[in-house]
Amino acid sequence: MTSAEMRTEWSELERKLFVEMREPLSAKASRKVCIVLGPPGAGKSSVVSALSSEDWLSGSARYLERPESNPYLRLLPTDAEINFSNSQSWFFRQYEEFWEKNQRAHSIIFDQDPRAVVLVYSRHFLKSGAISAPEYEAQLARCVALWKRISQTSGWVNFVCLWAPRNILLERIERRQGQAVFEESLMDSALSTFRILFDSIHARNPTNAFEYDVSQMSIEEIVTDLKMVLPKNRLGKAHDYRPKS
Repeated sequence: MTSAEMRTEWSELERKLFVEMREPLSAKASRKVCIVLGPPGAGKSSVVSALSSEDWLSGSARYLERPESNPYLRLLPTDAEINFSNSQSWFFRQYEEFWEKNQRAHSIIFDQDPRAVVLVYSRHFLKSGAISAPEYEAQLARCVALWKRISQTSGWVNFVCLWAPRNILLERIERRQGQAVFEESLMDSALSTFRILFDSIHARNPTNAFEYDVSQMSIEEIVTDLKMVLPKNRLGKAHDYRPKS
């Protein structure tokens, strides 16, 4: 199924999140936002940690996703049924609280696009029956509201999209966690939806979106490349640079 065909299945609120990728940023705001997004195992946290140490992003507020801190996952016995609605709501609440806490930060770096929490993962749980339609719609509404606040108070947003083949991502997760615990059907769903997100982001933000295949480049090579292109883009110098995968 193509990206265009998949979008026809999406609700009005889901499509609204794509449309609002084109929402004009604030001409008066000086805040810089860098969003590193991608499927599990792509190295987002490593890239965010490296970028936030750069001089031109010194003093930045850094959001690092910590699934192990989610009480609905961490504190449950292995044989217990996970409350995916509460779990996903917890993840998104971390973004909301982080954004409110760092309203005055000059620059912000996100480990994962907040929209991915809902459009990629909550949507998968909706289709599998793990969360209800009203619960999903409520999360979508919160996501739209947060994205509006980000857009309306930021003067510069760049997207760093990380990617890799399915088998590579699963191998990286297994090495990191010591066992193959990531549901493969969830990975398949995530890759399909992330592909739509990547394509939509690049189509609407051609000079502010950078995509890397982590199976072809190391994290160190990606960060070195970003050090060269992100500061230029931050200053508003339009260019057609697109990293080779």
